[in-house]
Amino acid sequence: MFAFYCVFGEHRHLGDDFKSNINNILRDSLEGVLTNSELFYRDVQAQNRHVTRPQSLKDTYVDFAEAIIQKLKAYFNQCETYHNQCIRDFRDSLIKFEILTAYFPDLVINEIFTNNLQLLQNDLEKIKKKNSLQMEKFEIEKVI
Repeated sequence: MFAFYCVFGEHRHLGDDFKSNINNILRDSLEGVLTNSELFYRDVQAQNRHVTRPQSLKDTYVDFAEAIIQKLKAYFNQCETYHNQCIRDFRDSLIKFEILTAYFPDLVINEIFTNNLQLLQNDLEKIKKKNSLQMEKFEIEKVI
């Protein structure tokens, strides 16, 4: 049973990158779903719970856990594919940018770079602030 819980790693990933965040989300989700489903299947086996849609229910907890793990692994694979495609697109954009910069004077490029860097930093700060506020709300809801 413990192996089901370790599909996405035994410990949280400490990175702040896309793949680490997705891995942590999937790990936490899997843990919650498996814990609740284990309790549910215990109640079903003990006949303490009436099942309203038995055709939608897997026969055993192990079958259910394997199905959920396969779906989450498929989601993780989709995220990896998306991540790799974004990296390829970014690389292609950089190559195109390098080719086009030969046509611009250095001062124009430096000004564009400085302006866009400032815009990106401002947007990043806004996103981090929004995420921290959302995380605070989630933590308050978690405590309640």
